[in-house]
Amino acid sequence: MRDHSYKVTVWCAISSFGIIGPLKMRERAVTVTEPHYVHMLENFLGPELARHPVTEETFSQPDGATSHTARDSMAAVTNLFPNHVIFRYGGVTWPVRSPDVSACDFFLWGYLKS
Repeated sequence: MRDHSYKVTVWCAISSFGIIGPLKMRERAVTVTEPHYVHMLENFLGPELARHPVTEETFSQPDGATSHTARDSMAAVTNLFPNHVIFRYGGVTWPVRSPDVSACDFFLWGYLKS
């Protein structure tokens, strides 16, 4: 018997002005590829940030997912957050396996699941 449980792929962000999203990628679970991620950044996150402009205190901290770290994805993130990308290869370095967790690690995923 095959498992046909319903799954959803979502993207979400947390900021000082609140939670952005969640954005369902599709009705059913989908593998997020670089083109999917860049499309979401340009067509969903970009307009959301226009409502809450990026300031000197605004940073992006993408996780290490392949689709998030691909060349075009990083270019799109850097375009939205010039010199404010926290990543081990980004403008603001972040050590691999750092004991410091991001807000998404300790808050956001539990919030989304509930």
